[in-house]
Amino acid sequence: MMATMNDNGENGRSLPDGWEIMTVGEIAENTMIGLDRGRSQQSVEQISDGYAYIKMNNVSMDGSVDLENIVFVPANGSEVVKYSLAHGDILFNTRNSLELVGKTGIVKSPNPNTLYNNNLMRIKVKSFILPEFLCYQMCSYDFRKKLELVKKSTTNVAAIYAKDLLPLPVVLPPLIEQSGHGFAGACSHGVETLQGVSTQGGSHWKIVEWQIGNW
Repeated sequence: MMATMNDNGENGRSLPDGWEIMTVGEIAENTMIGLDRGRSQQSVEQISDGYAYIKMNNVSMDGSVDLENIVFVPANGSEVVKYSLAHGDILFNTRNSLELVGKTGIVKSPNPNTLYNNNLMRIKVKSFILPEFLCYQMCSYDFRKKLELVKKSTTNVAAIYAKDLLPLPVVLPPLIEQSGHGFAGACSHGVETLQGVSTQGGSHWKIVEWQIGNW
């Protein structure tokens, strides 16, 4: 039996057996906007009771998160618990310039108690999807076209709100196909590496056909 695209803006083409269309909201275990710390509270040097603080400039357009070029901010114990990043967390840039808002990156092996900025949304995914797989789709040209339709902008700032992001659809193959053919390893090196690996074939790489250019 073949799954089909839904009627919510999709083209009705069939997906491979066992594949599904789900929304970002259905895939997310939880989402949270980060800690608000103004420029006056940020330091390029480690400070007493300070914690590493990931900002929107640390999230690249290729799906990676820079954990090296960081600043440090003060935070209390409850804030550290609430806003600490873990391996596999996805960071989505909710506010930025019109061109850069919507950047998405995956966190890889952060130092303990690394926090993140309030212009970023942390997405933790459910167990049936690899975070690398979701991150790759959210960095794809096709998904970014969808983001263009939901951006809200003023003269200097653009935003993408959770109510507009979470209903957006992504393709979901079975977990075993997400992890096959070196996909998870390639994800850690960014979108360009993934696009090169995708030419090697394998059933899970149908994602390239369905997600990029065919929706």
